[in-house]
Parts: sequence; C-alpha cells; structure tokens
Amino acid sequence: MRRKHSALSYQPLALSSERSDLTQHSGLSTQHFPLARHWLALANAAVGLFVALSFAAPALMAAGFTGAADLLYDLYAYTCHQWPFRSFFLFGPQPTYSFDTLAGLVGERQTYSLVGSLELGYKMAFCERDLAIYATILLGGLAFGLLRARARPLGFAAYLVLCLPIALDGFTQLFGWRESTWELRLLTGALFGLASVWLIYPRVDRALGFWILDFGFWIEDAGSGPFSIQNPKSKIQNPDVTCALNPTSNLQPPTP
Repeated sequence: MRRKHSALSYQPLALSSERSDLTQHSGLSTQHFPLARHWLALANAAVGLFVALSFAAPALMAAGFTGAADLLYDLYAYTCHQWPFRSFFLFGPQPTYSFDTLAGLVGERQTYSLVGSLELGYKMAFCERDLAIYATILLGGLAFGLLRARARPLGFAAYLVLCLPIALDGFTQLFGWRESTWELRLLTGALFGLASVWLIYPRVDRALGFWILDFGFWIEDAGSGPFSIQNPKSKIQNPDVTCALNPTSNLQPPTP
C-alpha cells in the first residue's frame, strides 16, 4: 500500500500566480548561484582528482619524476600522517609492510618518513584509511547522483553509530593499546565515508534549493522563474513533468 502524500509533497504543485511557500523558504537560489545546480558534479570531480593524485605520487616516483612526486607528497602531508607502515605501496613486491619490517630494513628513525625505493615500491600519498574514506566518498557521491530524488538524509544518531568503528579503531591505536590491520582501516574508513555522504549530501541539496517530494519527484527552486520538476523514474510515461512548470498549470500530483 502506498502511503499518503504529506502536505509538503502536495503544496509545491498547488501553484498560483504567486510563488509557492516552498521556494520562499528554500535555500540559495540557483538563479543567483548558477554553479550551485552543479555542486554534486563539482564535488565528485574534486574528490576524484584528490584520490587520483594519491596514486600519481608513487607512479611519478617510480617513473623517475621525483620533483613532481615530492610536491604531491608534501601537499598531501597537510591531510595525512603518511606513515609508510599504514599506507599501501605500489610498484613493489607487496602492498603493505609492518613497522617492524621497515624498521629492520631502513632503521626505526627513517620508518616514519620513508617514501619507498625500487626494492620496496613507493607508498601512496595518503594512508590506507584515508584511501577508504575518500574512495567511498567518491563512490557514494556517484551513487547519490543516481538516487538523489529518493535519498533522505541520514539522522545524526545513526551517523554517530556508523562513526563508532573508526573512532574505536583509531583511538585504540593512538593510545598504543593495539595495532590495527589494513583490512580494519579500509572497513572503518569506508563506513565513515559512506555515512558522511549520506549525512551531508542530501542536506546540501536542500540547502541549495533542491526539494524532494514523497511521490518521487524533485523540485529545483529556479529563483523568480518557474519550477523545474523532474521525474527520475520515467520521462516517457509523463513527459510533461520534465519541463518547466507554468505557474498557471493545473498539474496535480499522482493519485495515492
């Protein structure tokens, strides 16, 4: 049984010659901030570039472009500790090395700052957990682009629950009680990244004037102009809803 539409779902379609109350209380108008309507594409592109350059650093180092690689490592040092025994290595015999293994090879003092070598390979520009976080944010952002018309923001209580694994894993390492594994760092980082996208991205949509209706449509606040209403489920069955809605239109929502 389909649930009844709430008042919020119906009110945006009950338009008159005046603008709906929905747009009067919506967020930043995309008319005044044209790039706002493309915020998701820009965010995904930025995160994708950030992830890609973390792979580029060891690739450049292995190819002999040490100056460009060092620049990337220096930039990423502002975002991550870059400890090699908690980072993935590329172009070497194995993807990870323990602290004891590296200390035995290069000495304990050099273990924290080691970038790599021809024999070991070269570490990524950020650690294993950061890779999981940002890669999941990228994948979550791409998924949100496909599901945004039906996405509801994650509650803060649920967000805290999903953040508990990364907090427990990270703080128990920090206090020296235990050493985590690369598998746990990937898992906890991925949970944190997914939870962050689920918490933030739907709220950004609403803050920028994109409102989701209960029956599957989403509305963009076009400033002083008409609403733009799109149906992500089917543009063929009801093509009228993909066009800008005239304020005098008598279009009604689907029957419950």
